[in-house]
Amino acid sequence: MYNNHFNYLSGYNQFYIRKCLYTDEVIKRFKKAREFTVNKAMITCISFSVNGQLMVTSSLDDQICVYDCNTGLLKRAIHVDNYGADILRPTSFWEIFFSSTKLNDDLRLLDVNENKYIRFFKGHDKRVTSLAICPYSRRCLSTSLDRTAALWDTRVLNKVGMINHNSDNSVVAFDPSSLNFALGVNGSLLKLYDCRNVMNGPIKTFKYANVEDWSQIEFSSDGNFCLISTNNDVIRLIDAKFGDPVQVFSGFANTVKIPLRASISPDSKYVLSGSTDCLVHIWNLNTGQKVKTVVGDKFGPVQCVAFHPKSMLFATASYKNTSFWRPDIFE
Repeated sequence: MYNNHFNYLSGYNQFYIRKCLYTDEVIKRFKKAREFTVNKAMITCISFSVNGQLMVTSSLDDQICVYDCNTGLLKRAIHVDNYGADILRPTSFWEIFFSSTKLNDDLRLLDVNENKYIRFFKGHDKRVTSLAICPYSRRCLSTSLDRTAALWDTRVLNKVGMINHNSDNSVVAFDPSSLNFALGVNGSLLKLYDCRNVMNGPIKTFKYANVEDWSQIEFSSDGNFCLISTNNDVIRLIDAKFGDPVQVFSGFANTVKIPLRASISPDSKYVLSGSTDCLVHIWNLNTGQKVKTVVGDKFGPVQCVAFHPKSMLFATASYKNTSFWRPDIFE
């Protein structure tokens, strides 16, 4: 099922490393620890739960793979043949909130342990383009090609808020406080909303003269930055309070303009991205300098990457393979 290339923590109960500080030297020592070859088609999304217990992936072979981050092992491969799975976000309650690729554009909440659906959420009539989970509540966000953004509570069926944004290209993310969220529209507008007063409109709007589509927004854990992934060969870092451009990360390949999704380390110091030429890149967030480049997968583009939200671990997903990476500091 997987290859355990490195046994960094022999004698430890947990697969991941908790108490270590990210530095350039530690980043340079990251190596592939485990590689899983469960999927038979392209992996399209990878996501950690906010509490760090779960990592989940979706793929074009209609599988949702659930990984236990405590052990670094595959917990379950769930077949969703009737609906397919596209974008997915695990909650801290061993549930998965995900969008579908078949039948309709409903959102679904799946119980991981029971392997059964808890609830279906109707409200979008075109493909969902972005999902976000609130760190400290049952609230979720979605955007769609139907040019709306919806705020949900996973305990109830109906939307608790809706925004008409008039764009086919939209992405969304909660900030770490859970009080606000960001809506990116048309690759040129970043709108900040108060979750408690969505219908009153954005509390701030920032405008940009960018030319690429945005594929994901992620807040840094300190709430100071928004990381904007694109379908081009640039990643943009924005000041979350004032909207000013801070850094542009480049020097990676995206020749076919797929929606790459970058990630920020839990200490808000490093940026991680894949590329279409099979490489994984890591930059120092403050300096903008690239710290490490390594081969992620020799078989295809590395589209999806994510830092673990609490520990010294990151994951990458490529054509058919999912990998965990960690530093060899205990060798």
